[in-house]
Amino acid sequence: LKATEWDYDVLSSGDFEDFQVVAKSCGAHLKKDLINVNSYSCELYQINLLKNADDLTKLVAVLTYSSYEDGYINYKCPLKPTFKKDDFIADENAEGMAQFVLQGGFDDSWKNFTAWECNA
Repeated sequence: LKATEWDYDVLSSGDFEDFQVVAKSCGAHLKKDLINVNSYSCELYQINLLKNADDLTKLVAVLTYSSYEDGYINYKCPLKPTFKKDDFIADENAEGMAQFVLQGGFDDSWKNFTAWECNA
């Protein structure tokens, strides 16, 4: 997918009133489960940097995933990252989704979105 196609609107949840998205980064990775034999997953993610009028920032990650078997070569991925119920249900490959918000206590280097990959 092109960065413009990773279009989930993190503000649509209503959880981030008075914030705007100032940067997005996206990506995908394949994962091997070491606990469950022959279990792999494909995870698509969208990272969103939000800012409000008071210059308060939030970092929000949206993740959608699917699982498959028989090695990395047989990957099966969701269509795109989402935290929207209708999009999730419509994607026959999607098995789960999550939304994460970075908590305080970290340095501010994550706010430098010019160092991010896949800028949108």
